[in-house]
Amino acid sequence: MADQPAEPVTRPPIRAEIAGNSLEVIETGNARLRTLIELICGAEQCIKMLMYMFNPDRVGELVRDALIDAARRGVEVRLLIDGFGSAAPADFFDGLSDAGGAECVFNPSYGRRYLLRNHQKLVVIDDRVAIIGGANIDQTYLSDQGGKHWRDLWLRLEGPEVAMPSRYFDTVFRWSTRRHPGLNYLRRQLAEYSEWRGPLLPPEDVRAVVTGIEERGVLSTCDAVLSGYLGGPGICEVVVDAVGRVKKANPDATYTCDPVMGNATSGCFVDPAIPPIIREQVVPHADIITPNQFELGFLTDTSPDTLSSTLDSADAAMAMGPSTVLVTSVLQPDRAEDTIEMMAVTGDGAWLVQTPRLPIKANGSGDLTAALFTAHLRSTGSPAQALALTASSVVGVLQATIDSGERELQIVLGQEAIASPADEFEVRQVR
Repeated sequence: MADQPAEPVTRPPIRAEIAGNSLEVIETGNARLRTLIELICGAEQCIKMLMYMFNPDRVGELVRDALIDAARRGVEVRLLIDGFGSAAPADFFDGLSDAGGAECVFNPSYGRRYLLRNHQKLVVIDDRVAIIGGANIDQTYLSDQGGKHWRDLWLRLEGPEVAMPSRYFDTVFRWSTRRHPGLNYLRRQLAEYSEWRGPLLPPEDVRAVVTGIEERGVLSTCDAVLSGYLGGPGICEVVVDAVGRVKKANPDATYTCDPVMGNATSGCFVDPAIPPIIREQVVPHADIITPNQFELGFLTDTSPDTLSSTLDSADAAMAMGPSTVLVTSVLQPDRAEDTIEMMAVTGDGAWLVQTPRLPIKANGSGDLTAALFTAHLRSTGSPAQALALTASSVVGVLQATIDSGERELQIVLGQEAIASPADEFEVRQVR
């Protein structure tokens, strides 16, 4: 805490670009408040705010009112405050709830030797910009006047790494809104956000595994090869080599490439060397590719955002070699609210299916989609039918995951949706 008014900061902000992410240190209270209000007012999709202190002073009212205005214009607003640190009364956020926002209190837990509280401060806007640091929603943190203001820092982050704090917020908010939340459950959920363990497998090790399988004489029984996230450039060459070995043993086998590179929210989040290799060396060997709409544009150097432009981009992708393109996470501007679409395109036509956009982001859903579409297309021979069955199965597994309260994709709980898909969503031919 400062014991005298802060001197104006006249030097340029401290900024850096690291691995495709933009970072900026926000040093003054006035700049923190201005940045926060600008981000809230510019939000288009979602606002996620986790605060230890959210106090009902002038600054608190200003931020609260900006959140209410955002909720009224259709932005999904979720606010999680700490019940020990925040002084806002219960009715302070009534206007936010009335506007369609969601506010939750992290209730402190007291023990004989501990006090469990949530001392974190995090703001995520549209899953593309995040603010982290030590400053709370209080005029002593978000102004530079008075002898009791805090000299604190915020860090503004923009880029693919925002995906991690965004998922972290989702995890904590989901736990906080459970009817009977348990600490052991929370510990398991937060384990993902601890340090990552394990090495990136060297390409020669992966090649040796494929060789071991080949030496057992079973590649002729392999009907399909599926590749997803590729951690390094050397793995791409190993994948292409493995596909060649399988197809030599079984000429009827197919190769599905899920070109994992990024998404519309986070941008490209893989090693910058990987996208050109996928485009130039991997995709030409694929029979099926399963990019999301962003990745389709990245592969073809186009900007698919409508039905027509997405079809054109899929045609450009097929010209690279694949005979079938499954485009996931299709977001047309004229689609129904809270829906998402998936499109299958071949030389014979194009088909579109629309499903509810469920409130979950589960790692592995893209892998599940690619695997199911590959299997259904092989068993039915019909892109339209494969599209319908895949959509039903994926929605079923995602709903099972939501119902479980777990963050990890619940494949076992959703196995019925995989084995016997309901075929509940209409597929329409769009070309």
